Order: sequence, then C-alpha cells, then structure tokens
Amino acid sequence: MLYNTPIKINDISLQVRIMSTEEEHKKGYSNVLIPPGDTEGMLFEFKENSILYFHMTSVLFPLDIIFFNDKNEYIVHYEMPVIKDNRIVLYNSILKSNKALELKSGFVKRHLDLTESIILYR
Repeated sequence: MLYNTPIKINDISLQVRIMSTEEEHKKGYSNVLIPPGDTEGMLFEFKENSILYFHMTSVLFPLDIIFFNDKNEYIVHYEMPVIKDNRIVLYNSILKSNKALELKSGFVKRHLDLTESIILYR
C-alpha cells in the first residue's frame, strides 16, 4: 500500500493515503493483509460535512479512527477491534465531520494528549 501524502497531527508527522472517492471510502482497509506502520494511515476526505459512520467489515487488523471537523479540529476517536463474527459495529463522528483518519491500533494512546487541542494539518 502506498502512503504518499504527508500530514501532521499537532507535531506528529504521518504519511497517509488519501481516500476521497466513494469507491475508496467503501474499500478502506477491507481485505488488506498488512496493517499500517506506526506513522502510516488512511485519511478519508468527504465533500460534505455530515455525521460519518465507519465499520470494520473484512478488516483483518485493529485500527484507531479519529474524526475531524471542517476546521481540522479533533471531534472524537475510537479503538476499533477486529470483528470475528458477522456483526456490524458502527463508529460515528457524533458531530458533523468531513475527515476521518485511520491509523495503527494504539496510536491515540501512544501519541496524543486528549486534554490538549488536537489539530490535523494537511
């Protein structure tokens, strides 16, 4: 998988793959065999601000997801475990959002202080 776009969360540099089409939004990490590295991920960008919903169907490794508003400010994050049965667990942005960032599981715990402002720079 090619992670070729540099971004930052506060002062943390990352390389991401931009997912901006409906087809890319639907696929994400589904059926991908190799999880992202510590500073790699997928940035899902949407044209409209809305409540976003994500699930882990066919994703083979756990992920963190962070939702951002149209000002690139943190809204909420979730730790998303692998779903081993046929359940569909939805993770939503709670507030209107136009960006979601999927990263290696544990990224938020390892790198972000949730008591401070968290800003995405692109």
